Amino acid sequence: MRSVYDKYCIDAADLDSARARLEAVLPISLVLHESMFWGGDYYRFESDEFGEVTIRRNQNSYIDGLNEPDHPDCQLVVSVSESRNPEAIEARLVAGGLRLLDRSVLEDGIEMSTPITHLIPVGFYSELRGGKPHEPSLRAAVQPSASADEARVIEYLNAGETLIATAGSVSDILDPKFGVIGAPHVLTDGTYAWPAILAHYVERHHVRLPDEFMTHMRDNAWTVPHGIDLVSLKLDRNVPSL
Repeated sequence: MRSVYDKYCIDAADLDSARARLEAVLPISLVLHESMFWGGDYYRFESDEFGEVTIRRNQNSYIDGLNEPDHPDCQLVVSVSESRNPEAIEARLVAGGLRLLDRSVLEDGIEMSTPITHLIPVGFYSELRGGKPHEPSLRAAVQPSASADEARVIEYLNAGETLIATAGSVSDILDPKFGVIGAPHVLTDGTYAWPAILAHYVERHHVRLPDEFMTHMRDNAWTVPHGIDLVSLKLDRNVPSL
C-alpha cells in the first residue's frame, strides 16, 4: 500500500488569507482548529478523496521556533496527507501558485522520502505560448550576431533531458518563414529548465542567455549531466525566469 505525505508553501498575508486562497484552488471547506503541537490555530479538512489537508503557521508560538526548520523562508505551510491522487492535487496546487517543499512516501509501511529540487526557469519569454507577464521579453534578448560560445550553447540546450512532454507544435514568433520549429516540450539539466525551442531562437536569432546560465553551462564543461532524477525535479513558472 502506498501513502503520500506532501508539504507545500503558500504565500499569503495571514492564515485566513491562505485558507481563502486554498479553497479557491481545491473544492474543500477548511475548518478552524487549535493545536499546542502546531503552536496555535490551524485549518483542517478531511475526505476520502483529498485525505487530510491542513494549513498552519511555520512559526510555533509555544516553542518559539519553526515547525518546519528546513524551510525557514516559508511562513505558511499546507500539508496534504494520504490523498487518493496526490499527483493530481499537486498539479492543481502548483498551478495555483503553491510550491511543493517535500514529499514522503510510505510503501507497505516503509518510508521513502523524495527530496524536491526546484528548477531555475530560463528562456521562458512572455511572448511565447503560455508566457507570463513577469517573464522577460524574447525580442529584447535578440542580438545582431552570434556570441563566441553559441554553437556550444545550442548543443547543450538540445541535449537536455525531457522534463515535460506536451502535444502540439510551435512556430517561430519572430520570423514566420521558419514555420514550425518544434514541440512545446520543457528540457532540463537537473538545475535549470528551458523550453525545447530555446535552441532554435539562439541559433536563428542569436538570443542572449543570462550570464548565470552561461556560467553554469561552462562549469558543466558544456555537457548536460547524466542520470538526472526527473522524479525529484519541480518547475515553478510563478517565480521570475532568468
